[in-house]
Amino acid sequence: MQDVAYGAINTTVRVRESTFLTSSDYEAMLRADSLEEAISVLRKMDYHVPDDILETKDFESFLNQSLEEIYRELYAGIPDDAIVDIFALRYDYHNLKVLFKEWYADKDLSRMYLPFGRYDVDTLRHAIKTSEGKTLHQVMRHNIELVKSYYNDYEDVNGISIMLDNAYLEHIAAIKEDISSADVEEYIDVVINLQNLSTLIRGMKQGRSQGFLRNIINDNGSVSQEELMALADHNDYDGIIERFALLPYGEPLNEYVGSGENVDLVSVDATISEIEADLMKQANLQAFGPMPSLAYLYFKENEVSNIRLILTAKDYGLEKDQIEERMRPIYGL
Repeated sequence: MQDVAYGAINTTVRVRESTFLTSSDYEAMLRADSLEEAISVLRKMDYHVPDDILETKDFESFLNQSLEEIYRELYAGIPDDAIVDIFALRYDYHNLKVLFKEWYADKDLSRMYLPFGRYDVDTLRHAIKTSEGKTLHQVMRHNIELVKSYYNDYEDVNGISIMLDNAYLEHIAAIKEDISSADVEEYIDVVINLQNLSTLIRGMKQGRSQGFLRNIINDNGSVSQEELMALADHNDYDGIIERFALLPYGEPLNEYVGSGENVDLVSVDATISEIEADLMKQANLQAFGPMPSLAYLYFKENEVSNIRLILTAKDYGLEKDQIEERMRPIYGL
């Protein structure tokens, strides 16, 4: 796909970027003395806040509506749907988790569906129940069958989430082959690598077995599963972090080398977010090609997460500094 083919959607993205919350907007919401005051600030922005929000406190509905509109607009305008899939597929795999739990627990969990994935919920439900899903990507079909087989053998609902998290990474690794953009391929590699780092450290800290760790590490990253397992077998936290720090974007991870088993996963995850944000800031500067759309989606997702966090925190009376330390990277900063 020629970079110039993205001209129209990039123009749309640039217009949309002008509606992002500014640092001043965030500061006003953070300094608000109440939920009502924070809502008053948000009403001035590009969000359709319901009139009864203070009574219902249903923040998810209007925030999800905003995301749904963005995904629909990008899918309609982008030359290659696979670019949007990189983000949207996370919601499909979330919905698969919910659908499997519904099926095996015989409960109605429809309130947990997220309506802006690549596939509609009914299509995913049909694929689970009938093993038919011709419109689904082969990676997704394969992993649906793997989950069903796993549950039949072990009746472990919790393991389903781990399997589907890994399936998402496998899926975006597969669509990478269909995207003729070195920058997008690099971004997918970054996502897989950094997710592997976070997942492996978390699993080791939880005392998980080698077999478990092997199953949760995706083998499509730049650091092989075998290399990571050899380091994990010796409980070598420093060796693992050093290996990822050698990647072109991994230098910020060096600050954790020497921490050993005392490495703080929360801090590592924060650094991972900063690495990804820096890459997306650079992507946003590109004039042509698919990266501006990816960067826009990344920062829009962050904005929605931050708004959700602030409103929920204001409702519970949390202090400004408690909120700020949990916020995701902001567009333009």
